[in-house]
Amino acid sequence: MELSRKILITNKKGIHARTAAMIVSFISRLEKKYNIKLYIQNESDIKVPISSMLSLTSLKIKQGDTIYITCVGDKCNEVLEKVEKYISGQIDQKINDIEEFDKVLEENTININTELESIKEIKDKFGSILNHINDGICLMDNKGTITYVNTAYQSIFDIKSEDIIGKNAKNIYPNRPSVKALDKKRNILNSLMIEKNGKKIISNSNCIFVNKIFEGVLTTYNDITDLKDIMHSLDKANQKIEYYKEELKKKNKVHEAFDFIIGRSSSLQDAINMASKAAKTSATVVIRGESGTGKELVAKAIHQASKRNKGPFIKVNCASIPENLLESELFGYEKGAFTGAIKRKIGKFELANNGTLFLDEIAEINYNLQAKLLRAIQEREIERIGGNETVKIDIRIITATHRNLEQMIVDNEFREDLYYRLNVIPIMLPPLRNRKGDIPLLVEHFIQKICDSEEIEIKTISNEALRYLQEYTWPGNIREIENIIMRAITLSDEDQIEIDVLPNFIKSIFKPKNTNLINLKDGDVASMEEYDKEIIKMALQKHKTFNKSAKALGITHRTVSLKAKKYNL
Repeated sequence: MELSRKILITNKKGIHARTAAMIVSFISRLEKKYNIKLYIQNESDIKVPISSMLSLTSLKIKQGDTIYITCVGDKCNEVLEKVEKYISGQIDQKINDIEEFDKVLEENTININTELESIKEIKDKFGSILNHINDGICLMDNKGTITYVNTAYQSIFDIKSEDIIGKNAKNIYPNRPSVKALDKKRNILNSLMIEKNGKKIISNSNCIFVNKIFEGVLTTYNDITDLKDIMHSLDKANQKIEYYKEELKKKNKVHEAFDFIIGRSSSLQDAINMASKAAKTSATVVIRGESGTGKELVAKAIHQASKRNKGPFIKVNCASIPENLLESELFGYEKGAFTGAIKRKIGKFELANNGTLFLDEIAEINYNLQAKLLRAIQEREIERIGGNETVKIDIRIITATHRNLEQMIVDNEFREDLYYRLNVIPIMLPPLRNRKGDIPLLVEHFIQKICDSEEIEIKTISNEALRYLQEYTWPGNIREIENIIMRAITLSDEDQIEIDVLPNFIKSIFKPKNTNLINLKDGDVASMEEYDKEIIKMALQKHKTFNKSAKALGITHRTVSLKAKKYNL
């Protein structure tokens, strides 16, 4: 249903910022209450959302002007009656206190969603879309470095992206509202910029936070030199902003229990997102990954994020307990069940009741005990060794392993029925060598943690030492990097960790290279023709085609072809 109503504006000052704020507040409440949409139109053919401050003030409605209010939805007659009664009166008289006005104005300021996930996610997910919209977009990180501008931005400011990407906005645009937003870490909205060429541009700078950590600023720029054009596109722009909001809302928020897991790589974040979803259910989880990748940390986070977080978290390392004792460790035993059993022992299954049982290194359980483990999980009950009493249990099982369970099934080392019972939600943790971008974060974290623990001054690490750590392959993963940082802090006599305190196997990563471009033949130079032949041969071996080889060598396709023929290559 769509209805329109003609309204005469009698307010002495028309609709300016103060009255617009009151109207937007009133309209927003109506739209929410009646589930409708309201639009405003003056004598022109421009119809814009009335709930938008920018749209409303840009119409510059004066006393005596006639406007048209359009309602889309149900109960439009009732809604339009309320709107006419409100707008046609003296709105200024409804605000008696300037603080009340300021509050209303603040509540109704246009704001793009400030809970964007990260600068990288916006670039990766929306980069192609952003290049096809009319709004100029600029992204900068928390240091002020410009990381992305779209096509519209380049057009608005008549600049090429390569001329500014990687540069610091504080140096090239020190007076822009976006730099102010960066410094103050708060949104700067609806700022009017007048360029030297006379262009009038509205900017909206929105701070980006990830888990309450400031990550940078996203700024949109609208060229309003021609107001009619911008008004025509406003409705579409609002729709696009709503689209971005909805897209970002689709991504489930990760529970705060996972905040202490360090790393921003996509592979790790995928694992954390999966674990966060798993925590909302009681499904059995298998966490897989190399030793030292943080499987126990993830298991604890799942427990803390689950509805069982008030119950116990019990860990059993199946590899560290002798095979003949593991059964009694898991299920307990009665007094007199065997020699030395002088009193009843409660097993880990009972201890974990109403909580979570974490079975680390699950692949190390012997084949016979696997059958008893399967029965306990399926039946939700156990019997202590030497006893006849059945004990009911209510636990969540999380397991972990670094081994290939599928191959173990083929080799008859792991029960297939147990595998399917445990492998309901598999979570794969990536090795550190596959997420080297997280190494600086981990180094900083462990320096802080260890220095705090040892009650010593916080140390820093040199760029060169950090470069060596980033090149190392880390077979021991997170556990190894913590040990290396502990060693470096212990051995370092200075405030900064340098290369000299790193282990030799890390210091030997970068080896001196032969800097001579030309190799001598028997201690002397070869002929030009020999070098020429060798160069063409190497280029063809590397690039495979005449065309690519020619581009690499900086010569023509025909030249490469003729030389290859000459040298029988």
